Amino acid sequence: MARGAVVVGVLAIAAGAFLPWIVSGQTTRNSFTTISVARRLGVVDSDVASTLLAGWYFVPVAAAVVVLLAVLGRPHATGLVAVGLAAVACGFAIVVQRAPIEVAAGVPVTFAAALGTAAAAVVSLTGARVRSSPEPDDGRPGSGGIGSAAR
Repeated sequence: MARGAVVVGVLAIAAGAFLPWIVSGQTTRNSFTTISVARRLGVVDSDVASTLLAGWYFVPVAAAVVVLLAVLGRPHATGLVAVGLAAVACGFAIVVQRAPIEVAAGVPVTFAAALGTAAAAVVSLTGARVRSSPEPDDGRPGSGGIGSAAR
């Protein structure tokens, strides 16, 4: 169940990256054009920040890798890549949200998807499960298992 939620989450992160992120006059820009414009205008003034922002272009690829790992039945690798992607998406969404510009739907959508993805990935990585059946009968009266009342 958590693996399915992870896949849905990373797909939502990728979709959110293509939604409008900022509004400038009559124009909206998705996350990729937002980065391009910020770099062109010199808003990003360090090589480190510029390199980190260039990594955002790999969000769709990372989402595809998570889906592939899930299909291949690699739960730990799926969870680890998903947590990394969710952290990057959260961080980028927070930076854009705090910037002195008008944000559009892509920012909160991506942020919410990243939080959900991170939670699902952590559940997947820790192996946490929700019990859907009663405790097994260990043979002692009142242990809660099937047939315990008959003994």
